[in-house]
Amino acid sequence: MATVITMGGVSFTISGNYSWGLDEAGVAWVAIPTGTDTITSITPSQTTDSNGDLINGAMLNPVRTSDAGPNQGFDERQDNYDAGSVATLPITVQAGDIVIKTVAKDPYENRAGGFTEIASLHVLSSTLPSGEYLGSSIGWSGKSTPVSYTVDVDSWYSSRPVYNSTGFSLPPYADLMESFGQHYPLFGFAWGATDYGYQSFSPYRFGGGNVNSPNYGRYIGQMISLVMVALATSYYTEAQTKQIAKTMIGHGLQWADPLIFSGTGVGPDGGHFQWHQPAVLFALYLTDRSSEYSDFMALSPGNWDQAFQITQALIDSDFSPHSSTIKPSMWRERTLPAQPGGSTLRIPIAGTGVSGDYYQTHIPEGAIATRVSDGETGVVSTTYALNDAGQTLTTLDVVLNDTSPFLEGDVIYFDAPSGWMNVGDFDWGVRGGFANLVGQPWKYSPSAQNAYRGLQAWAGAIFALYAIGIRDPSIFPVLGYTYRAEKTNIPSAANDFPSIVQSWQTIDGSTYTASSDFYNAYADDVYSSEVTRDLYILRSSSASIALLSQ
Repeated sequence: MATVITMGGVSFTISGNYSWGLDEAGVAWVAIPTGTDTITSITPSQTTDSNGDLINGAMLNPVRTSDAGPNQGFDERQDNYDAGSVATLPITVQAGDIVIKTVAKDPYENRAGGFTEIASLHVLSSTLPSGEYLGSSIGWSGKSTPVSYTVDVDSWYSSRPVYNSTGFSLPPYADLMESFGQHYPLFGFAWGATDYGYQSFSPYRFGGGNVNSPNYGRYIGQMISLVMVALATSYYTEAQTKQIAKTMIGHGLQWADPLIFSGTGVGPDGGHFQWHQPAVLFALYLTDRSSEYSDFMALSPGNWDQAFQITQALIDSDFSPHSSTIKPSMWRERTLPAQPGGSTLRIPIAGTGVSGDYYQTHIPEGAIATRVSDGETGVVSTTYALNDAGQTLTTLDVVLNDTSPFLEGDVIYFDAPSGWMNVGDFDWGVRGGFANLVGQPWKYSPSAQNAYRGLQAWAGAIFALYAIGIRDPSIFPVLGYTYRAEKTNIPSAANDFPSIVQSWQTIDGSTYTASSDFYNAYADDVYSSEVTRDLYILRSSSASIALLSQ
């Protein structure tokens, strides 16, 4: 007698008669104690679209590699399709195998998720015990992590800190789960920031209702922040909150181990990778793996590596005059060409996509042009991008507040205005380079107008994580920068860091403000309690922490 295993709208048929079920997050498993058997049918069936491209494909044992866009057998409409990667029926399986099946969104929508459904079937050697969560559906070379993890959600629910959510704006449970409740194992597989990557190899509208690009990291991040607020409150019923927690654990386990153990991590990139961290940290917390927080943040911090704390060591090495093309461009010494006169300072520009003056980096209004030889200065009158999008500039004219004192042949650099960058302050860099990963520090500037600074959506997530007890020195800069960015006129009225407390839009187009509601109600208490705990050790033995006083 055949066994039919159903996960959502996907069914797998195996020749023999076996025990099967769903784990606590809804992921399918079947127990084949010995030998092999055959998957004879998977529905919906593999087919082709109106252009003759294969859709609804499946893969057997897909693995994470160093390629952010690997060969794939799921969808011929998408890049790197490889017919040899398609798992074609009949599929021979045994314990340890994993089959991932996709159901295509047809027609395809750019940056909206390519699949209306994704299903994973884990083939086990024995029945999965109750209360267990399957590990990642994506493998990697040398994978040896546990088949499953145990979490007592009932115990967590009864003992968690609960924050009052009166007046908070959260969506109806069904509207939240329409996006958040979808199975999404493929971030461990295709994770690039281009269209072929997480934005297409994800469930349709996983990030909600944004019209143009709902699966862009910013919008997924807005949703995950709202989910963390739900987990820190009793806005939803007990049963609903527990199911939200189970779903979050499921996502976290799907993403955690490939990102930690595969050897191929995810670093900071614009507005992209800002949503996987809360789910991973929550899953690690509830599977008693809190010792792995720092490992995760060292390997796959994504955009949370953009936040950093300013130390004296950083000021001495990176935020002082230098001659390097891979340190922050503002402070790089430049030999001036012929000058146009008046209040215009003409500076040489040299940059590529991998070093020097990058077009998404800015010289902010108020920056201080300083001559190395004698300290003569001039103040920049407005904010300037350091290059054009094609990285083609060779010079840039910068207007100063007064007549320029600088001459051809002078060596100058730019400094931040006094009070902007103090030891202990927190700041943000579009491609990191100062916290956990070796990033791209030359793209840093203290300018509020730097591209993507205002597209981060961490606030609800990081403050709710700390509120319910998930904390670590490796993520404290995220808390610190969020708190600083939300202050008014920081670091100055003309250069006020943009808010990263954001709302989220459900698929039906309704907008909910729970992240800002939670932040406004509890941020001061959460932040002050964390400073009191003295959890964060400044990464310079010679420096002292200057706590925010604004």
